[in-house]
Amino acid sequence: SGWVETTLGEVTAVNPGRLNGVSPDEVIRYVDISSVSWDGGIDVRSVAAMPFGQAPGRARRPINEKDVVVSTVRPRLRAMGQVPPSLAWQVASTGLCVLRSHDPQVILPDYVWQVVRHQPFTDWLVERETGSNYPAVRSSDIEAYRFLLPPIEDQRRIVDLMSHVDSLRTAISEEAARVFAALCAFRDSIWNVPQRVPLSQYCRVDGGLVDPTGEGQRDRPHVGTDRIVSGTGDLIGVQSASEDGVTSGKFEFSERHVVYSKIRPNLMKVAMPTFSGLCSADAYPLLSAPGVPRRWLQQLLLTTEFTTLAVSQSGRTKMPKINQSALMGLMVPDIADEAREEQAVVLDALDALRVGLGEELDALDRQRAAMLGSLLTGHHEIPCSYDKSVSYTHLRAHETVLDL
Repeated sequence: SGWVETTLGEVTAVNPGRLNGVSPDEVIRYVDISSVSWDGGIDVRSVAAMPFGQAPGRARRPINEKDVVVSTVRPRLRAMGQVPPSLAWQVASTGLCVLRSHDPQVILPDYVWQVVRHQPFTDWLVERETGSNYPAVRSSDIEAYRFLLPPIEDQRRIVDLMSHVDSLRTAISEEAARVFAALCAFRDSIWNVPQRVPLSQYCRVDGGLVDPTGEGQRDRPHVGTDRIVSGTGDLIGVQSASEDGVTSGKFEFSERHVVYSKIRPNLMKVAMPTFSGLCSADAYPLLSAPGVPRRWLQQLLLTTEFTTLAVSQSGRTKMPKINQSALMGLMVPDIADEAREEQAVVLDALDALRVGLGEELDALDRQRAAMLGSLLTGHHEIPCSYDKSVSYTHLRAHETVLDL
């Protein structure tokens, strides 16, 4: 009851006004597309400060707290965010469409933010993008987006519930960042010994090239260097050799190998697959020596110090690459067997915790998307009793502060 169909253009001001009376020498914060991440808001730390007269573009769009900005370039990347208090009355790039609630008694600014984060909004824009090199949409396309608008009380409940979900996501994300920082610090500490030995003492390049189009090879998993995540070694989007359409020779690997990308070693791409398959000839399948834990070897190759050494031995300028003899000759820490085992246990635990938090985030994102879709379409209604629950929670929080 009370839900109506409307458009963003009917309930928000799109690209409202310009900043007038600002001196060209006055320093302002300028938000451009590079400061807006995928569905993650505005990274305030990356927002540049500059004299107003130097801000790019003639139409310097003013932004205020709670405004929503949406990139009109490459909409499928979902670059969007809500303006935080620290950026109130600053300016945004003309590549960002600014949405401001006409009347907070009709539509809450926070509800506008939830509407644009709903996947159908992105789908709507993608269907209307034009251009091949830089696909983009017009502000009028954003204005024309139709959605269901509930009464203000329902909006408040939806916004409050989703804000709690987002707070949980932020907490998990921050914990994941701390765990990854701890993992990086611990693996870099491996180098805190003066003695050095060549990498060849710990591993060797193993396996020969095979034809990926041959019988029994076409359906095997194929790991290209583009499927290895920098810094973590996670594998994403792995397909079969036939699905990737590869025809040149590839290396074989198994769950006993570490796959090291020899192209652009500065990218730190070192995978530890849990399956057998084929990898790009731009990578080396490394087999650990007896007594060298595979996890320890992978994390050693991901350290900052090792990466610096590998880059220093890379040939070429356009496509740096380290050859096999140079790689095996890199001098690395001389660690005793027992110490390697102990370090591997800690590295395994930290990496498992990192992966677990990542999976938790992925699951929460899926649940959040489903919940948001159900709430914005009215398929699920938050009952009025939710208001009492929220009031009680706020009251108890206030009492706890007083007690402290």
